Amino acid sequence: MSMTGRRSLYDANAKPFYYKADVTIAATSTNDGTINIAGDRDFWAVDMMFYAGGAAVGDLEIQIRDEGNAFEFMNNFVKTDLIFGDGKDPYTLSAAAHIRAGSTIGLRIKNTSATPRTVQLVLSGYKVPKGYVPGSGQRPAPAQAQRARPVLVRRRVQ
Repeated sequence: MSMTGRRSLYDANAKPFYYKADVTIAATSTNDGTINIAGDRDFWAVDMMFYAGGAAVGDLEIQIRDEGNAFEFMNNFVKTDLIFGDGKDPYTLSAAAHIRAGSTIGLRIKNTSATPRTVQLVLSGYKVPKGYVPGSGQRPAPAQAQRARPVLVRRRVQ
């Protein structure tokens, strides 16, 4: 996981994409969910959206972690309304988050109300070739360059 400052991440190699997780939480309990990032391309997250139908403000708390890199977006539970407000607008990250291909984003959501809830978290951003930084002007490495190449050793014949 790495972060980059806010700049335009869109270019010809960056494809807009959304990852989502649905999590059902019983009354006054905690449940986990995951977002599995596909293994074909890296993902640069720029926004998060959260929906909890019928939940009162302050009824839900969330903790988000990039399991593959052991990177925590927060050190403890945070009330969802502090991050997402009333949910009418997406929460724009202060810096784009680079999530490597094949990573798993872990979600832990706590319901403090007496009513069961089903929530949805969406990460929006861009899928890019592995190792590519969108908006940098660099060229993505060709697919064959991303595979390991055998090392050839010349031997002198005597």
